[in-house]
Amino acid sequence: MYRDKANGSRIPEMFVWLVFHNLVVACLNLRKLDYPGPYVHCDIKPQNVLLYQSENQKSYRAYPSSILGDFGLYYRLDYEPITGDAGTEGHLAPEQYGPYPQSPVRVDIFQIGLLIWCMMRNVVNGLRDPPPGHQPFDPHAYGEWKKQFDNFDVGHGYSIGTYSRPLEALVQSCLEEDVRWRPDIGTLYESVKKGMDKCQARNGGLKSMTVDNLPEWEKVEYKKDEFIIGQPFTGRKHRPGQDDVGEDNNEPPTHDDVAVDLEILKGDV
Repeated sequence: MYRDKANGSRIPEMFVWLVFHNLVVACLNLRKLDYPGPYVHCDIKPQNVLLYQSENQKSYRAYPSSILGDFGLYYRLDYEPITGDAGTEGHLAPEQYGPYPQSPVRVDIFQIGLLIWCMMRNVVNGLRDPPPGHQPFDPHAYGEWKKQFDNFDVGHGYSIGTYSRPLEALVQSCLEEDVRWRPDIGTLYESVKKGMDKCQARNGGLKSMTVDNLPEWEKVEYKKDEFIIGQPFTGRKHRPGQDDVGEDNNEPPTHDDVAVDLEILKGDV
């Protein structure tokens, strides 16, 4: 995560838009899959988004590309209702708390919005841990969700204006407690694409820049903790706390397609 003296910990807005865009595209593609799909991903969180730097990127080469992973928890959109709170505490949508059954039609919309909100607010665990000075909220009580988001802004001293109004408004629309007020995936895609293009235009051609000529305040720094895309990697631990796989944990990666966890952006996220 990039840190500047004026705003404390701040991830550049262009990169936030790019992650937003790629998550929406991933979920849109899941909904286009044939039987037994379409699918709705129901465990979208920073730990399940990988950052991938590739020489084959045609645009925004100064930034790592983001990839949605971990498809172990999902709903089959056409015939599988929500019947329990499968997912990760702190990153669940309101309807995942019941009463059951519920439609999963916009669970991914909420979770995408929550992940982007986490990036903007420098929050790791979503709504799992209460902000300073506040008690945990009751996810079953209607109206408590918006209050909890407001509490985080107050508790962490978030300054409105750190990010643009269009980005803030679009994220808030995804975080509506009532699923009927959230955008559908197609509308969200168009809105994110429009916002991303406007952000790029405001910032002097970031789309064509490389990391070498990117302004310091626009750079995204992250720790190197590799995950291999598309094949098992036996050279080191996959995640902290897991058993070692292979004989040499210090062995460097030998595959070109390497990604890192979004959670380990430098900073607190």
